[in-house]
Amino acid sequence: MVIDMIDARASDGMVVAATHGNGIFSSTVTVPPAVPAAPLLVNPAQDTANILTSQQFKWRPVQDAVYYQLQVSDNQDFTTIFADQKSLKATQYDISNLVQGMKTYYWRVRGFNSGGASIYSEVWKFTTAIAAPELVSPPTGALGQSLVIPLKWNAVQGATSYHVQVSPNIGFATLTMDKITTEPTIQTSGLELSKRYYWKVSSISASGEGTFTTRWNFMTGTSSVTENVQPNLTIRAYPNPIVNNSTIEYSLETSAFVTLRLYDERGREVRLLYQGQRGAGSYNSTLTSTDLPNGRYFLTLTAGTARRTLPVEIRR
Repeated sequence: MVIDMIDARASDGMVVAATHGNGIFSSTVTVPPAVPAAPLLVNPAQDTANILTSQQFKWRPVQDAVYYQLQVSDNQDFTTIFADQKSLKATQYDISNLVQGMKTYYWRVRGFNSGGASIYSEVWKFTTAIAAPELVSPPTGALGQSLVIPLKWNAVQGATSYHVQVSPNIGFATLTMDKITTEPTIQTSGLELSKRYYWKVSSISASGEGTFTTRWNFMTGTSSVTENVQPNLTIRAYPNPIVNNSTIEYSLETSAFVTLRLYDERGREVRLLYQGQRGAGSYNSTLTSTDLPNGRYFLTLTAGTARRTLPVEIRR
């Protein structure tokens, strides 16, 4: 029942409680209950690494404990408190905002009953996963992108590789790309024209994989050849389809540092045809395909910040 007033007398241990409409109750307390024992921690275990944003904290139930208090701190002496959850009836609690970036946290638990609080449990520590990288390009919402473009992000200290996913749906239910790379960039593959794609990246360290970035998106163009260009940057290949050899012709409007590369459908570079400074004018390179398997490829011409991509087919 609801207690409106309660009082205790230290001289003889008399306790009096008054209810609303149900009378007054009294009793004498001679020996207060013993405080519960310190809880034993279960999870996350001591020195666990690669903890993600959400984590369930668990400890063993303590006899006579009525409720518990969980504390999480970013320093061992708990002078600053990251989380302080009191009056927990269960022996577990979920925290979903742990800061990523290999950050160390400390945690402890104590139990309570009417006799008071137990001493705290042992202090255990854990480390969160490596931080997700910052995406760079193409900027989210970019339109008219080529079928083969570089996805770029900033490198993360401590990362040994990166996990890249590209999907045509916002929930990543199906994946167009799902690759691991050691570099902070990767070429797209398997894209279709006039379609929106979503992409995200996670970092991988020696301890494991971290959380993914916030998803970004881009829209492919209506043509296989997409310009981001000086107006007269052109590229063509003949013959195309290629049986043995093909001549690649391209022209520049202004002087620029030029690269001409061939990629397969999985976005892997299979040949560097040219790299160096070129003046304004027309040039050609020869692509020999006798050592390449049949299939679809992409020639990518980069001149400064301008780029054009041309699909070619090898058929013998």
